[in-house]
Amino acid sequence: MEEDFKNELSLTEIEMQYGVLREPKPMFAVFGIRSKDFCSKTPNPDALNDNSPLDDEKLEKLKDAVRKYAQQRQDWLEYDSVEDMGEIVKSFFSDVIEELFHEKPSRYERLMVQQDSFKRQKTLLYMPRKGDYQKINAFVNDSEQILTITGEPGNGKSALVANWMETRKDDLEFVYCFVGASKQSDNPVDILKLLIAQLNQSARKELFGDDQSKLERDLEKKPQSQNERPKSELDILCERFQNAVTKRQKEIPNKKLVLIFDGINQLDYSNYKKLSWIPQLPKDVKAIFTTRKGDDTMESLRERDCAVLEVDPLTLEQIKGIISGYLKNQSRQLTDEQVNRIAEDKPGSFTNSVG
Repeated sequence: MEEDFKNELSLTEIEMQYGVLREPKPMFAVFGIRSKDFCSKTPNPDALNDNSPLDDEKLEKLKDAVRKYAQQRQDWLEYDSVEDMGEIVKSFFSDVIEELFHEKPSRYERLMVQQDSFKRQKTLLYMPRKGDYQKINAFVNDSEQILTITGEPGNGKSALVANWMETRKDDLEFVYCFVGASKQSDNPVDILKLLIAQLNQSARKELFGDDQSKLERDLEKKPQSQNERPKSELDILCERFQNAVTKRQKEIPNKKLVLIFDGINQLDYSNYKKLSWIPQLPKDVKAIFTTRKGDDTMESLRERDCAVLEVDPLTLEQIKGIISGYLKNQSRQLTDEQVNRIAEDKPGSFTNSVG
């Protein structure tokens, strides 16, 4: 590089030389060189011709180096206008994206991205209440099988679950559905498909792909007797979910499985809130539900002898902590008086997480 500076190469040329032209490995690169007709199509052509003869000579040498490098690869193009250059750049990036990401994500993968994005948002800024994590940990170690976390909207039920999951992700296995993550997860059919697919990788293509022939064949099976009603899609998925959980327990008995059903008060049909579509689970499997206080799902869960953890509204000090923490993440700061004014204005409007 010292030699390059002696030859008075510009920083732009040095970047091109070391970034691409002298790099032995193939690179994602494209070069655009102005054609001779470019100046004639420019409103102010004189502004493009203010180089000294020495600069023009260096520029031509650089263009020759680009042409020589790209001769076999065909990754340089002449352009007659700014619009042509724009099309070259657009085409280049389209080709790179196609080469790097030619496989489109499946519907299951897209749904899991939505789930994980929702879960991650809930962990960006959270004020844990004293004792909440300990209570959930105690439930995991006790004999009770179902824990219901309840409270008013905005009290931080989803955030509590998401942040607690982060603290136990190394020693517990989670299979989860955050109902509020998307419209594709607000009914039992899609929820069970999502959970089954997390438990059984081989089922993902059938449940979320174009080929759902096995599921269709199961739906077409006739009842064994006159007293047996035809099975619905939900019936079949309930059985499959129960089988998938049981199979997982036999294959990995030493790592406890925890099922997460977050925001089930958001189910799109009141009859689903009876939760009859959730089958009996093996005794060593834990299930955690979050739901709004007073919702019909709360009564359905109480009938299953669930433990209950009620999430209280934020205290004034917790609200101040969230405000200060959020501002700190944004490299901002307010005076104590300003924070107090915000916190005391509408304390009920604050939720316990940025997400």
